[in-house]
Amino acid sequence: MLARKVYPAECRNRQLELPFSRDSLYNSRMKGSLTVELIPDPELGGYTARVPDIPAYGEGETEEEAIEDLKEALSAYIESFGLEDALGRANVPLTIRQLDWNLQDLASSRA
Repeated sequence: MLARKVYPAECRNRQLELPFSRDSLYNSRMKGSLTVELIPDPELGGYTARVPDIPAYGEGETEEEAIEDLKEALSAYIESFGLEDALGRANVPLTIRQLDWNLQDLASSRA
């Protein structure tokens, strides 16, 4: 699958249950759920799914297809780089905030 640039009009977050648990490596501090970004592609259609800070992406015509493709990509990433690497990347505290910004106004302020 080739990566494509996506300039999303909106992004939504969804919890993804993975088939493994973090308990074995992190002494039961966290359960095996991750925040997944779902990015719609208004030009080509479909969705890109990604977990922040893990370089693995899924794509599909629907959100569900993108999530299933992401599960396969995450499994391949773990197989290549190891579970400890993936958990280390996924354990970074993440704060997501909605900001009421207009990109056109930001571009005007730099001119």
